[in-house]
Amino acid sequence: MNIKTTINNQRRRFLTLDRSARLFILITVMTGIFFAGWDLFFNLYILAKGFDKEFLGLANSLYPAAVLLFGIPMGMLSDKIGRKYSLLIGQIFFLISFLIIAITSSGTVILAVTFIAGVVDTLYIVSVTPLLAQLSNKTNRNYLFSMVFGLATLSRMVGSFLAGQLPLWFENVFEIQSSTALSYQAVLITCISLTFLTLIPLLMIKLPEKVAEFDENGERVVSKVRNGSREKLQNILKNKIVWKLFIPNLQVGLGAALIIPYLNLYFVEKFFVNDQTLGLLFSLGALATGLASLFSPRLANRLGTRIRAIVLVQGSSLLFLLVLGFSPVLGFAMIGFMARGAL
Repeated sequence: MNIKTTINNQRRRFLTLDRSARLFILITVMTGIFFAGWDLFFNLYILAKGFDKEFLGLANSLYPAAVLLFGIPMGMLSDKIGRKYSLLIGQIFFLISFLIIAITSSGTVILAVTFIAGVVDTLYIVSVTPLLAQLSNKTNRNYLFSMVFGLATLSRMVGSFLAGQLPLWFENVFEIQSSTALSYQAVLITCISLTFLTLIPLLMIKLPEKVAEFDENGERVVSKVRNGSREKLQNILKNKIVWKLFIPNLQVGLGAALIIPYLNLYFVEKFFVNDQTLGLLFSLGALATGLASLFSPRLANRLGTRIRAIVLVQGSSLLFLLVLGFSPVLGFAMIGFMARGAL
């Protein structure tokens, strides 16, 4: 099958998607490109602003803490007010929160608003998967989910590369010295401002009308499901398989939280990479992640089960983390970084 045929097939499959599904794909791409600069330079901005690393660690911990604490309540709220309004509310207040973080000089405000941002973004996060399920059917659901994940990774690749060029661009155009707090602040504000554009396609999304279901007594099934949310939660918590999946992921998450959010600082402080190189490096890391996602199903099929594939991948990633952490040469550290991202 040649490239032209492949492109035509992908185009036909894309056109089978609902218009609202295509709009959400656009939102995913826009968010990935526009917001990549925040992930790239936020840590550097906080330190350049004069805060210490203990403060940075606290700030970075508040967002996931909010997601953990408010995941279930926000899921219930999303069920009540609907997916589209949940996405809108979550996105609007999340962006406003991050804009405040980028503007303020108060450490207390940064910490408080970071936690608030985690709470409101949780409403967005828990609504995405149900929304995609609503906007797809059995024939194109897997395709839609894979498109969203794949394009999110690809757009982060593009966004990281472009964001890496912004400090130099601000220096050339506005004479703002690069690698300074003001330069990083300009990048963060630019990223947030551009991400506000995602609200336009989000407002244009139209959810398919629900057909009310009734049981033999004439009672709406939808209301029963909502009233049974607490019972469903109890059943989930009693399921042993849930805990078997939860505990290993918790351990991996705790380890990753000590390393992954600070890789940009690691490369800057140990290897003295500039902003452009940092953007290129994280762009290549996103590319490695995207390419790996294409081959992961084949690996699982070859090994027989997904569990074996997960064990192999997680084990291999530890080796590359060691290469990343202890290599005295930037080239080897870059290889370890990209391989870890792929795994």
